[in-house]
Amino acid sequence: MINRTKLLADLKVQVRDLESDLRGRFATHADYRERLTTDWQAARDAGRTAEALETWSEAQFTQSAVAWILACVFVRFCEDNGLLDAPLIAGTDARGQSAVARQEAFYLQHPTDSDNAYCARCSRWRAACLVSRTS
Repeated sequence: MINRTKLLADLKVQVRDLESDLRGRFATHADYRERLTTDWQAARDAGRTAEALETWSEAQFTQSAVAWILACVFVRFCEDNGLLDAPLIAGTDARGQSAVARQEAFYLQHPTDSDNAYCARCSRWRAACLVSRTS
């Protein structure tokens, strides 16, 4: 049984941590800052925003963090409800061990990739698995 109150509180902490990480990347990674600045300028040019870059980027950090958390929660829901052939993130007993083994295999094949890359790959695997189950 899910404790919705605790889950929501825990996820809010995760969102804040991700926002902070994205804010830090914006301040220290020129390529990330440039990409967001280009997106902001395109939004300004199209009349979709009149906000300053700093204000607009804060909203982007929040939107990205929430989307990432929701994607991970959805993968966990699919795992817990047997909608995936194999667990991708976590599980109990043998399923948890299988998820860890899958993650380890991914990092052996992609030694320079981050957790972000693994989670992105999980989203693609999940989508492919769900499509194959409905076909």
